[in-house]
Amino acid sequence: SDSLDRCLVATWSDTGRVLVHSVADLVPLFESSDLPKREKRQPTHTVTAHGTEGFALAWSRDGRLVSGDCEGRIVVSEVTGETLRLTGHSGSIEDLHWSPVEPNVFAPASVDQTVRVWDTRTST
Repeated sequence: SDSLDRCLVATWSDTGRVLVHSVADLVPLFESSDLPKREKRQPTHTVTAHGTEGFALAWSRDGRLVSGDCEGRIVVSEVTGETLRLTGHSGSIEDLHWSPVEPNVFAPASVDQTVRVWDTRTST
């Protein structure tokens, strides 16, 4: 189903990349007592626009991923590739949240003691 196709997990790596993995094949295992063998999975997508590692990740309801790194860079990605790179913070992005009512709006919180509101329809 389409909902299983969107079972994606994103993780930061210490190389400054965000790795996106599909876990759709693992969802049925939550209802089963059979545990799979441990296996190394290849990412379905890698966000390479960051030059350093980070902490902040957030998925939008429509499947976009926003990531914020330790140098204040923000990247809005789709599984097909990076779509938008934003700068505006002078410190590490510690948290990100998409708006629950506006699908193109998110807010990052930074150690520079600011929270900014971004609209992905504009890059300023």
